[in-house]
Amino acid sequence: MRAASGVFACALAFLLQAAAPKQFKIIEAGIHQSEDGALAPAGTTFVPGEVLFFSCRVDGYQVSPAKKVAIQYEFSAVDPAGVLVIEPVTGHIDAELAPQDKEWKPKIRQTVLVPPLAQSGIYKVKLSAKDELGGTVATAETAFEVHGHAVEPSEALVVRNFRF
Repeated sequence: MRAASGVFACALAFLLQAAAPKQFKIIEAGIHQSEDGALAPAGTTFVPGEVLFFSCRVDGYQVSPAKKVAIQYEFSAVDPAGVLVIEPVTGHIDAELAPQDKEWKPKIRQTVLVPPLAQSGIYKVKLSAKDELGGTVATAETAFEVHGHAVEPSEALVVRNFRF
């Protein structure tokens, strides 16, 4: 009797887990040094003027009865002081799924140009995605380090490191 109740409890837990909808989330987010290349290893330092490639996937989105997906997103990048280094980019994923798309996860790709005169510090890319059918929002933030130019703050306009 005890074994039968254990099997019943396991089966019930499995059914509840299978029936529960997945949480809408951003997965596999990261910075690449080349488009669709491998993720940049931890500790990679970038330089001013370099182009970075960001990508991620979205999982747990709702699918309409007509097998359609609608996801809206906003992407931005900020410097160590929180100042935008690129204009925020908005995008939309509208797709109609086929029967073979059961495991399909939309991919979002964006590029970031590190400003040519960027100062050193930890920069961040931020992504916010909204599942328009489910009404849920997911966010992700990825940091990257830039080794740039050291510019000391000044009260007045000055010229430094002037050379021929």
